[in-house]
Amino acid sequence: MSPYYNDFDDDDLPLAQDMDGTDDLPEALCPSCRGLVTEDTQKCPHCGDWITPRLSSIPGWRRWVYVAVVLLMLYAILRWTF
Repeated sequence: MSPYYNDFDDDDLPLAQDMDGTDDLPEALCPSCRGLVTEDTQKCPHCGDWITPRLSSIPGWRRWVYVAVVLLMLYAILRWTF
């Protein structure tokens, strides 16, 4: 066997369907500059602003739960200190 033998049935090679290039990451819009960024981006590469979930992006019932928890925590802190 030649040292330059090519084994095309090698299991280490990527499959043809894995090389189609359709594995794009989901994209979202930056809330500040409306530039396209990937969904897991924390800082916009276009404008440099931090991308954080806003309270308005939280669904309605969750927003009220969030507000209620914060108010209960404040009440507990005030009750504990006085």
